Amino acid sequence: MDIASITPQPFTYSVVHPSTGEPIGLSVRLLSTEDKRWKAVERRITDEANKRRMRGKPLTAVEIEQNRVDLIASVVDGFEFDKGD
Repeated sequence: MDIASITPQPFTYSVVHPSTGEPIGLSVRLLSTEDKRWKAVERRITDEANKRRMRGKPLTAVEIEQNRVDLIASVVDGFEFDKGD
């Protein structure tokens, strides 16, 4: 296997109840942080922060928080609800 041919693949995560650890019937498909969609959002955020810094206008706490949300949202590729019994 040529290591150069390895590409990031989505990962499916089954969401579990925080107290019991039991699956709640929801799976989320997540992309790698090496995926081009993540990278595009990450670069956009970095470019904007750099421009603001150069103008002497740092990002506010609200903007930083929104950037984190945007990054997290960029790796969610989909979700599925279990069909149940």
